[in-house]
Amino acid sequence: MKAKTLLIAAATLAVGAITSQAQVYSQNIVGYINVQLTNGFTFVANQLDLDGTGTNNTIQSVIGTNFPTTSTKVLAWDIPSQGFKTVTLFASGWSGGLAGTAVKNALQPGGGVFIQSAVVTNFTIVGQVMPPQTNQTSYASTYQVVSYPWPVSGYLTTNLNYAPNAPIGTTYDQVLQWNVTAQGFVTHKKFAGSWSGGSPNIGVAEPFFLIPNQTTTWTNGFNL
Repeated sequence: MKAKTLLIAAATLAVGAITSQAQVYSQNIVGYINVQLTNGFTFVANQLDLDGTGTNNTIQSVIGTNFPTTSTKVLAWDIPSQGFKTVTLFASGWSGGLAGTAVKNALQPGGGVFIQSAVVTNFTIVGQVMPPQTNQTSYASTYQVVSYPWPVSGYLTTNLNYAPNAPIGTTYDQVLQWNVTAQGFVTHKKFAGSWSGGSPNIGVAEPFFLIPNQTTTWTNGFNL
């Protein structure tokens, strides 16, 4: 991967431990990502994991409940219905489909959610970076919310290793990035030569909609 930028504030690297019988090597990178929410919709990806499995992240562990106002909403994209599933923060806590598949999947590294807030505020994602590895994920030719599974920023093709499909007739790969200021999507289409509107430049904790023109596999990874 070219020009990788790992943006984790206050990261801790734990390496080592040698015993009299064997040399043991272990590593964990833990830290946090500060996320600013607008008074509207903010598109947020979780790129820090609760326990290293990549499967046990919840609204409580990723987002928490410490917001200035209740009625904050989390919208998770549901691929089968091609629509959003919504959960809401009440005074008593989160309610409405917390255990749903769409919500659960969207909070793991590689997914993303919209958070609707009534005020500008911040929250902090805390956890550990997923272990260094090569990741392969298959995506169908439909709308899906995706993100890079590690807290790395860069251009989608040259830095994050997404290989666009060649156009098929009048269809082409599309990426929809959320413009938080304009509260709308910016569409990038991959024609034969280049992306319209420029190659998508993906930030840390930023998900996006990916619509391939055919079933495709995104092979990416993270190495120390």
